[in-house]
Amino acid sequence: MVVAVLSLGAFLITAHATRRGLEDVFRQRFVQAERVLSEYSRSHDLARMTELQSVLGSPRFLAALETGDPPTVANELPTHALLLEADFVRITNFETGDRLFDSVDESIAKLLPPRDRPIDLVDRRLVAADDAVYEVVTADIWANNGARLGRLEIVQDFGGLVAEDLRLLTGLDVLIALNGRIVDRPSGQELELPGAVAVELLSAEPGEVSRRRVAGEEVWVIRLLDPTTSFEVLFLGSVDAAVSPIMKRITVLLVALAIVGGLVATLAAGVFTRRRVGRVIERLVRDSERIAGGDLDFVIESDSSDELGHLAGELERMRSELLQGRERVEESHHARLNSERMAAVGQMATGIIHDFKTPMAVVQGTTDLIALRDPDNERLAKQCSVIHRQVERMVALARDVIEYSRGDTVLEPAVTDVAEYLERIRELHEEPFRQAGLQLVVTGGPSVQVLIDPDRMQRVIDNLLGNAREVSRVGDRVWLEWEQVADAAGTSVCFRVRDEGPGIPPEIAETLFEPFVTSGKAGGSGLGLAISRKIAEDHGAVLTVSSEENQGTSFVVRLPGKLLVQATEVPVTEGAPS
Repeated sequence: MVVAVLSLGAFLITAHATRRGLEDVFRQRFVQAERVLSEYSRSHDLARMTELQSVLGSPRFLAALETGDPPTVANELPTHALLLEADFVRITNFETGDRLFDSVDESIAKLLPPRDRPIDLVDRRLVAADDAVYEVVTADIWANNGARLGRLEIVQDFGGLVAEDLRLLTGLDVLIALNGRIVDRPSGQELELPGAVAVELLSAEPGEVSRRRVAGEEVWVIRLLDPTTSFEVLFLGSVDAAVSPIMKRITVLLVALAIVGGLVATLAAGVFTRRRVGRVIERLVRDSERIAGGDLDFVIESDSSDELGHLAGELERMRSELLQGRERVEESHHARLNSERMAAVGQMATGIIHDFKTPMAVVQGTTDLIALRDPDNERLAKQCSVIHRQVERMVALARDVIEYSRGDTVLEPAVTDVAEYLERIRELHEEPFRQAGLQLVVTGGPSVQVLIDPDRMQRVIDNLLGNAREVSRVGDRVWLEWEQVADAAGTSVCFRVRDEGPGIPPEIAETLFEPFVTSGKAGGSGLGLAISRKIAEDHGAVLTVSSEENQGTSFVVRLPGKLLVQATEVPVTEGAPS
């Protein structure tokens, strides 16, 4: 009798502690849901506003509106993803009130606000209609001189994307409500809730995990308000579906242990429970408490294949899913930030080209006039030519940034003699290297002809030489080399820039070619190497780097054999150029 009572007591205590730990793990998903919603909403809102500002600040878009010609405006719209993907777009001329563009689907136009309604820069609202939620954006379009050109109105289906994204990020069922009405529920969710029950759940206390009985199941729910969209977001999950299957296996195990313990002996049962089950259960409870506290950076190990091993495996699966969900949120946030930064960089470069076009034309014209005043002065003519080319290079650099941010580069290939091409580049860099106290050495084998875009490839080499000059010390040498290589991969031409500098820090070596990564330089945007690799890849080439601490760095651009126009016979070598 004593053994039975003790066994029953141990069973109840252990089962209660285990269920509490499992419920704490399940609750952690709901606790993290608020942070997931906040991060997702903020990133989504920033991305949408950045896209809108990019459209409103586009010189081409403004120029098309200033023509007042509907076909011209219609041809410009496909260049902007925001306008291309919208369900409805309307553009109206401010002075005449004429519509410069109007989508075919007029059924959505009823969601637009009254035309006489005043707006403050940008008006963004969410409107529920036809069991869907639409984002309605209204913005006045202003020219660079401060004149109002017209009004832009956009309608976009909004609700479905948000609900599905949140379900994938949290692993919980999601309901989206607006103004007390359920407007979206993704398909394929675990819980099938009647409409009346779903609406009744909207009465849950905001920000607190509450328990409800729905169709005989214990359902946990948390209601959160998204301040940027005014959505009410319900995260739901069945605790019975998550915990009960595991508890059934534990119950069977503990009952069996209690019976065996009562039959064998009090001592045997006590020793077995303490050493075999008790410590394992205590360890799993501790692991559950760590997960409930937000600590996910550990592994729940299982050293057996019995029911306790299965329990440990289930807890490890839950921990892994929570960790993956957190990593997905962080990766999504990082990707959105990079997208926003690239959009801002592209918009900035567009503005630079638009605003600098006239002053750069003045500089070029003045340079030509200076050269014409003394046509026999070769030194003056050479200096004016350098100024002329550098102005063109500044415009081209800004254009590269725009193309990189948009991902659309159009090459203008031409047959280029390698030796003459690199000699012209050396002349451009000779003076900056001399002033820095450095020696620029240009070497190579027999010259060959290649089919490249000389201006864009020059920007790759210019960037590599500029980086080498910045990290080199007075008295160092920098080599600009070329060679024709034939190996197992085929015949190719390699451009190499190497220096005697301190090398690349190990902590950034793996992310060197990513946007906004710098190697500890005093200046720079972190876009140079990213744009250089993009230009190389557009040619079908490969840009690689090798570096040793205090031994210097070597960058190699390897052009494929298909770009060779005139080649020389070279012996086949093993491996690729270093």
